[in-house]
This record gives sequence, C-alpha cells and structure tokens, in this order.
Amino acid sequence: MTKQPGGSAENPDHSLHKLTPHHASPHTSAVLPHPHDLPTIPTAPTTRTIMRIAMAAFFTAGGIAHIMAPYPFIAITPDWVPFPRQVVFATGIVEIAGSIALLMPRLRWLAGVMLALYALCVWPANFSP
Repeated sequence: MTKQPGGSAENPDHSLHKLTPHHASPHTSAVLPHPHDLPTIPTAPTTRTIMRIAMAAFFTAGGIAHIMAPYPFIAITPDWVPFPRQVVFATGIVEIAGSIALLMPRLRWLAGVMLALYALCVWPANFSP
C-alpha cells in the first residue's frame, strides 16, 4: 500500500476527509464553504450605536473633569451634601465606570438606566444659587 498525500498507509481514506468536509453536499462533488467560514461584510453603525458611543464619550469626559478639576463641581454642590469633595470624586468614578459599561453589550441596558438615574440625582446641583 502506498502512502497517500495527507493520509497514512494504515488509513488511506484519511486524506479524503480533509477534502470533503461534513457540510459538502452528498449529491455533488463541490465543496461548499460553511457560512461561518465566509467573510463578514462590515455594516454601518446604527444611530443607536453612534449615540451610545457619544454618551460614553460625554460621561467619560465629565468623569475625568470631576476628578482632575473638581473645584467648579464642588462650588455647585448643594450645602446639604456631606463631604462635597469626596462626593464629586466618587461621581467622577461613577461616570467613567458607567461609560465603560455602556460599551459592553451585557451591561449596556443596566448602565443606561443607572446613568439616567445618576443624571437625575445630580441635576439639582446645576440649579443651585
């Protein structure tokens, strides 16, 4: 018995399995590519995806500003908020964490809800005298 290319002397049909995948049609000799083997066609991002990225960028910039330049935020923090410097720092961390979560498919819905609630909570600070 001679050795077949890709096969062995013990199993000469082994090379045929490489040439005929399990998804080839039994009625034709053509080898059809599996759908997962085909290249994907990039699609344009949807408006929702673009807005999600924009919101993540907005909250990231806000979070960095809360951490790097906290004084304007401390100045508008209502008097009834205890430890304003620490609260401003914490809100910066929350904004950055929320913006990262917005970009993660498993967390994006929860992140959207939490960031909306967060925006409602800090909204009074924008109207303090």
